[in-house]
Amino acid sequence: MITFATMLTGHTQIYRGIVYIAAQVGGACIGSQLVEWAVPDATAQWSTNTYGQGALGGCALGDMTAGSQFVVEFIFSMVVLIVAYGTAFNVKQGEIFGPVLAPLFIGTAISIGIFSSGTLISTGYSGAAMNPARCFGPAAISGTSASFDGHWAYWVGPFCAGAVNAAVYAIAPPHHKDLYEKEAKKATRGRRLP
Repeated sequence: MITFATMLTGHTQIYRGIVYIAAQVGGACIGSQLVEWAVPDATAQWSTNTYGQGALGGCALGDMTAGSQFVVEFIFSMVVLIVAYGTAFNVKQGEIFGPVLAPLFIGTAISIGIFSSGTLISTGYSGAAMNPARCFGPAAISGTSASFDGHWAYWVGPFCAGAVNAAVYAIAPPHHKDLYEKEAKKATRGRRLP
């Protein structure tokens, strides 16, 4: 989601973003396969709901419809994107928070999103993923068709949020966009030592 948004706003080159997304999806599949090998079958099924969704810690709709899940993914993905663009991609905030706190804030926003969205309904719902790779890896490795129920919402929701974020960024760029461009030019030329 963040990679796609940065591709649209020009922070990441298109070909590099495609490689990043492929690596994220591949990494999710490898990680899910390692979990399947490492965890006993009885333990691996703890995350599976009564519909057969959520094996290997994957995404599970439970009683929620795919349309409702799309809305949940969109909203929580927008929250994460607002935090990411407000800290990691904001030059002025970068001077205040430095390179350490921005990832901490983004991770905290994702954690809060997962925990708060997971309480929307109680029956077999895994909460917002905000990352399509997180849903795809376990679904692909578990091999059950139930794992792919409503799977489109886990992809379309975050990508639509990325597109809306990019549109807002283009229409109403940060007040310091000139500063960002100046810093980017300075970085490509190299910095002088005082």
